[in-house]
Amino acid sequence: MFENNRQNLYTAHEIVQLKSMFERNNIYNKFLSANRWVLKYLPNARERIKNYESRIMRKEKRLFMIHYSLFILERVAKIFQIWYMRDDKTNETVNDRILAFHPFEYKEYALKEYNKRLKQYEI
Repeated sequence: MFENNRQNLYTAHEIVQLKSMFERNNIYNKFLSANRWVLKYLPNARERIKNYESRIMRKEKRLFMIHYSLFILERVAKIFQIWYMRDDKTNETVNDRILAFHPFEYKEYALKEYNKRLKQYEI
């Protein structure tokens, strides 16, 4: 679950647009469940989340067959990414829960523009 200071429209949009490339132990569904606060900002995302949950239930049996070695590869990739970025790290978020290698933080800009347009259109 994201901390309260990260729970905003921008982060909600980022969460809802994520697509799982690989899933183990129903983690993506758990991630969505832990972040239901996104519905406060994007109530129409409920249908997308619901559709995902029904699709994953059908795929879960196949996903269970994926070998444990992918977990090891994930750890190695994380270590490599952290090592590779060590000298060039600026605003990236790197910890045990999040690896966000984005040198520019667009959250403030996007939210500022959003609020500007709300005022512009008197919403």
